[in-house]
Amino acid sequence: MFPLLSAPMNTKLKILKSGGGTRMSKHLESLGLGEGSVLTLLQERDGDVIVRVMEGESCLALDQEVAMSLMVAEA
Repeated sequence: MFPLLSAPMNTKLKILKSGGGTRMSKHLESLGLGEGSVLTLLQERDGDVIVRVMEGESCLALDQEVAMSLMVAEA
């Protein structure tokens, strides 16, 4: 288990834990980034990341704080 920011590019990842408190967890879940969700890290620049969410095939940009709070593992 490691933070999303440390994850390898273009690899399917499963979210194991989302930190940052209840409010942030609920917000991330509404975006399709809840525990158990599968995503792919597409790009990282200065700590900010772009991910593809597998459920809806949409892409999201996340800032460094959020990227560090999502704990993932290879799916």
